[in-house]
This record gives sequence, C-alpha cells and structure tokens, in this order.
Amino acid sequence: MNSFVHDYFFNCPITPELLKTVRLLGEYKGHETFFKQQSSPILNVLKKTAFLDSMEADRRLAGTTISAARLKGVMSANITPLSPYEQELAGYRSALDNIHNYWEVIPFTPSTLQQLHQELYQYCSEPGGYWKTTNPNISLNKNSCVSADETPDSIHQLHELFTEAWNKSLHDPLILISTYILDFLCIQPFPTGNARMARLLTILLLHKAGYHIASYISLDKITENTIHHYYNAFTESSHGWKERQHLLLPWWNYFLQIVLTSAYCEFEQKVTSLRKSGAKKEMLENIIRDLPKVFSIADLERHAIGISRPTMNRTLAKLKQDGTIKKVCVGRDALWEKI
Repeated sequence: MNSFVHDYFFNCPITPELLKTVRLLGEYKGHETFFKQQSSPILNVLKKTAFLDSMEADRRLAGTTISAARLKGVMSANITPLSPYEQELAGYRSALDNIHNYWEVIPFTPSTLQQLHQELYQYCSEPGGYWKTTNPNISLNKNSCVSADETPDSIHQLHELFTEAWNKSLHDPLILISTYILDFLCIQPFPTGNARMARLLTILLLHKAGYHIASYISLDKITENTIHHYYNAFTESSHGWKERQHLLLPWWNYFLQIVLTSAYCEFEQKVTSLRKSGAKKEMLENIIRDLPKVFSIADLERHAIGISRPTMNRTLAKLKQDGTIKKVCVGRDALWEKI
C-alpha cells in the first residue's frame, strides 16, 4: 500500500521512454480489438496454446517434474491430482480459467483475493484463503515484507487506495496495475502461493483495463523467460518500500517494457504467421469443435472467413479418415456429424 499512500506513485518520475511504451501498448490494444473482430478462429488457436504454455511455465517456475500425460490430465481435469504439485497446478488451472471467462463479474476486493487463494489450494490438504499468521522466513526482499499482524490492514488499505486511484484515473491503468502488483508482492499476504497470486491478479486487472493479451499469450512463460529481470526489478523497486523511499521506475520498466511489450509483439507475430501458414486446418478443427453435432459446409463457411472451399473439403476429408466426423447426407446439402 506504500506506493499509493499520499499518491506516492503519482510523484515518482517517469521517463519519456516509458511514456512512449504506454502509448505503444495503447496502440497494441487497438490492434488486439481489430484482430478479435477479424481473426477469431486464429485467436481460438492462440488461446489453447497460451493456456498450455502457462501450465508448463508454472511447472518450470515451481521446479517440479511431471510427466506429459499427467500434465495433460491435470489440465483437462480428467484425472485426480495426486502429488502436492499436481494439486496446486489443478487449482491454478481452475483459477486461471475462471479469470479468463468471468473477469467482468469478479469484484476486485480483499475478499476476492482470499477466494482466489482458496481456489488455488482447493485440491490440497492445507486449505487456502487465509492471510499469513506467521512471518515468512523467505522473501524476495525480507526488508519489504510486512509482518503477519500488519497484513490484513495493509491489504485492505492497498485495495482502498488502489480503487480510489483507479476510479479517479489518477494515472494510466497499466501504471496502476504494475504498482499494485509490486505492493502486493511486498506485503506477501498469504503463507504460500503469493507469486502465483500475483500472476493471476495481473491477468484479472489487465482484463478489467481492456487488455486481454493474457488470453492469447502466456504471461507466465514470459515471466519464466525473464525471471532474472523480474528479480532484479523487484529488488530495486522494493528497496526502501517500508519507508516510502523506493523507486517505482525499475518495476514499471520491467512490467511494461519487458513483459507486456514482449507479449504484444509475440501476439502480432503469431497472428501474422498463422494467417500465412498451414494453421488453417487447426483453425477449421477448432471451428468444427464449436459447431452443433450435425452441421453443413455452409455452417462452416459462416465461421471460417477467408478460408477456401478446397481447404475446407481437404480438412473434412482428413477428419472423416481419422474417424472424427462422418457424412450423414450427401449431395448439394451435404451434412456432417461429429462422432
């Protein structure tokens, strides 16, 4: 909360380069909206890939080994998570999925934080959803972490001040989001799982600000790939946090220039590549998956804008050969049925 007390964040210096990044991310946001309108099949492919990337990145960030079959089973909720890590991963999958699907109706309150943390640990023997009751032995920066006794008041004050700054638009939403995440990490309100919670809250707040990039590109994977920058930026910006003498710029730079800019660059590259490559088959398969059990090629054409009839026919023939679909009516009004 210390970054928001007396509008501390508002008086911190911001460089012309960072202002340029904020404007650039606003342009990327516009591109994202355009792609959403014009390339929904491609974005469906990216959503599937991003979710898988997030789960695999979480595994690596946790330094845990899990077989590909078990990972796939946990992700699809087709198996019972057994090991402590599988249980945590299943909870993370559930929380991440709910944020992507229901972000509009999820209130941003301290109670929501506790509910998300409870969801993270819903499969674990030790329940989540409770503020820490003992002071942690390990922290990214032990000098910044608040005590257990101070935690509830600190979180409530953080949310009160953040909500006020958000509602009054005291700064660009991306600056406010990154500042909130820094303070959350400094407080470390839960006995465990704070890093995962920070990633979930980042995605939730980005959705609420109209930046839906985390649906298509895994921010977990970018965090994993830039973990040394993450630690360095947090250490620099959390130093002096308790005394409100900290520098927010290193963390702002990391969050906006490294994480979000990288995500949007990757997003545009992937959309362009998928439009040009042989990804049309995968796009068609995703479209067919969402169509009714029995469908016509006209149904397919209405959703597969820009994909030629021969490409559709080849894909249908391949799916028929694989036993995924079958033709139930031949001729001009041919119908297909998913098996």
